Amino acid sequence: MMCYCEPFSHPHLGPPPSRGRKSKEKDYKMKIECYFSMGCASEEILRKNVPEALIAEEVEAEVSYHRIGDDEAKRLGLMGSPTILINGVDPFPSDIAGFS
Repeated sequence: MMCYCEPFSHPHLGPPPSRGRKSKEKDYKMKIECYFSMGCASEEILRKNVPEALIAEEVEAEVSYHRIGDDEAKRLGLMGSPTILINGVDPFPSDIAGFS
């Protein structure tokens, strides 16, 4: 999976903070959660691309990475590996729970 961060407005995420400036909300920080299945072939490149994209776009974010099994993925309602949640929302939703 290619991770490319671009300013966009998402129906569930809303618009991103202004590029190069902090949001008007004093404590706002984007939260990015990356979930991987055991042995996910995309993990290494995603761990490289996410920070690079944030730097390139001058966006501040709290980023976390989680390696989990299929049962945990189903419990969390994740739809593939990797799954990236931005402020708790999957910008690339699928309709089948569990890692594929």
